Amino acid sequence: MQEGFSAFTFQYRGTWGSEGLLTIANSLYDAVSAIHYVKSSSAVREFNVDPSSITIMGYSFGGGMALLSSLSDPTVRRVVCIAGGNLSEVARMMQQSDEFKRAILESVDQGISNCGFSSLPAEELFAEVFAGMDKYDLVKHAEALSDKDMLLIGGRRDQENAIEHHMLPLYRALQKHEAKQVQMEIFDADHSFIDVRGQLADRIVSWLKRTSSS
Repeated sequence: MQEGFSAFTFQYRGTWGSEGLLTIANSLYDAVSAIHYVKSSSAVREFNVDPSSITIMGYSFGGGMALLSSLSDPTVRRVVCIAGGNLSEVARMMQQSDEFKRAILESVDQGISNCGFSSLPAEELFAEVFAGMDKYDLVKHAEALSDKDMLLIGGRRDQENAIEHHMLPLYRALQKHEAKQVQMEIFDADHSFIDVRGQLADRIVSWLKRTSSS
């Protein structure tokens, strides 16, 4: 509330103590459900929410989910995607290189184990993506996203969701569809943004203030 905004956060099913099973489909459903909740009459009354002025924001996996879930509600006009990944692009890269595929599956499985998530194995998670490549491909949705206000934030040294594979193709597709309200901000940072988090927060807040008043 310090900057005049209220924030609602949630954990995907199967993560950080949240019940259920982590899957790609469940995660997208959870993000859409969060939008529905924030716009519900009970949330509007209890938290003084303006349902016409909602911004969806996500980081990494959540960045892609923020963009995808925003498609469920045309009244949601603003999206902030921080180091977001295009799952379908990762899947295509896995198809092109067995070495890359092994590395991704090992990394995801290790992350699931380290965090104690209740999740499908990485191979089954990506099987969902392979079965719905168009559904999860952010570039394929560029036209539908092009009428939203978007702030795309990436790290120049990000090795997990490299801007060359994830952010730049989306940005160019949005420009192709004449998106008028998309901004891209590239920080000299890795995936964690550890050295620039203050600047990152300031940039998001200033963008929110400008787009909320327009």
